[in-house]
Amino acid sequence: MPNEPFIDSARAFIGGERVPPLVLVLVLVGERRDDLVCLEGHLRLTAYALVGFPTDVECLIGTASAMGRRAK
Repeated sequence: MPNEPFIDSARAFIGGERVPPLVLVLVLVGERRDDLVCLEGHLRLTAYALVGFPTDVECLIGTASAMGRRAK
């Protein structure tokens, strides 16, 4: 089943399993902070959403002003 990895991860979170932090980047456009984008950890992020973010989510966050230009 294609959704099984997400469901398995969600069950693991409910069971208290620790996982690596998500890797996010805050896209900067001029002086504005535009978007927080997930670079690594999409499966974990989806699993957290499935269980309603019942715990604090550990993240590594960086900034990238050039990323906004590439996304357009």
